[in-house]
This record gives sequence, structure tokens and C-alpha cells, in this order.
Amino acid sequence: MAFLFILLGVRQMFLGGFLNGLWIAFSGWFLNNAAESSYRQVLLRDRLVGVIARDVMDQECPTVSRDLLLDRLVDDHILNTGRRYFFVTNDGELQGLIILHNVKRTPRERWNVVTVHEVMTPVDALFWARPDEDMWALLQRIDEADVNQVPVLDGRRPVVMISREHLLRQVRIRSELGI
Repeated sequence: MAFLFILLGVRQMFLGGFLNGLWIAFSGWFLNNAAESSYRQVLLRDRLVGVIARDVMDQECPTVSRDLLLDRLVDDHILNTGRRYFFVTNDGELQGLIILHNVKRTPRERWNVVTVHEVMTPVDALFWARPDEDMWALLQRIDEADVNQVPVLDGRRPVVMISREHLLRQVRIRSELGI
């Protein structure tokens, strides 16, 4: 239908109705873009059918103490590992999550006196997922919340982290395998 609109619009433009033809061709182009976008969304959803959070999780669960100073976090953990997030624990219990954004909000000259606990996102304020959560639903929630990574929690125990990168990798692998 979209290509038919475009062809009719171009024809109309050559037959003297330039503005009407342009409008019809533009409508066809818009319709084609909408159809392609919907098709890609259906393909993505089909690739994620039956996939749950547990299937695409980063298997490592890096933790740091709530009393760790930011300068030590940056030097010993972020720069050495390249990780962008850490679960914050106290005696094994999840307290929150610290990401690069939390660190960047603190002036660098205060990193040697500010603790992770002071700048972390508390567990009650976290956007999180369950290990058995459907990936299509989770992807929609991630998009709506505009976050890059989501901690997977089993109760108040951190299991792992899911990032947009993990989701895209899972979709790409499934697409290449034709699953």
C-alpha cells in the first residue's frame, strides 16, 4: 500500500498536481516507515518469546562494601575491572546499587571522604527485575524507564545484572541462529 501511495503521488506530481502528489507520496513514505518499524518490533518480540531474565544475565555479581570510599571504588574497582556498576552490601545484605553516574555527581576532590553509601541508589529506589521475568516485558519496562542496566533480585538478594547490551547480544545471537 505504501509503495502504491508513493507511485500515485509521483504520478500526480508529473500530471500537474505537484502539491497533492507530494502529499500523497509523503503519506506513502510515512506509511512505509511505520510498517517497517512495526515489523522490526514483531521480529524482536518473536526473538524474545520464551526468554526470561535468567537466560541473559551477566553471571558475575560484583559487590562492594557500603563503607568503601569513592576514590578506592574508582581506583580499585572501576578502573581495574572496567565495570560500570556494583551492588552495595553490608554483611551480605543488599543495600543499593552504585553506578558511574552516582560517582560523577560527587566532586572529585571529595572522593577521599565520601562513602559509597552516601551516593548509591538505595535498594528501595531501584528499578529491578525478577529472575523469571519475561524479557519482552522487561525490555518494554527498561525502555519506558530509560535505564541501561537492571539488577535482577531474588527477594533482597542480588542475583545478577541485565544490561541493554546483554539484551541486544541475545537478540543478535538468536537472529543469527534463526531461533
